[in-house]
Amino acid sequence: MGRTGLTYRARLTLVLNACLEIFTEQGVVNVASLADRVDLTERAVKDYLDDLSNLDVLTYEGAGKYRGNTSRIDDVTSELLFEPKSAIMVEDFTSV
Repeated sequence: MGRTGLTYRARLTLVLNACLEIFTEQGVVNVASLADRVDLTERAVKDYLDDLSNLDVLTYEGAGKYRGNTSRIDDVTSELLFEPKSAIMVEDFTSV
């Protein structure tokens, strides 16, 4: 995750939460459907997905599809059970 700008982190958090929603609903995250949901280009979404893959949140399945790393997601979300949050932040995955 080489970029550190606040805008990039905010958008990465938006993409992260959209990925978790899509993964929960469909079992896989498709680049095109994610781009539609977060109102970004597919190229931009792929950059964010690369960063989420580097954080071990997602794994690339091929053909523009990603799958959530459930053990990693469970580790992070179980730590957050007692914190009143409406969204999971990127920083939650960098500290575990």
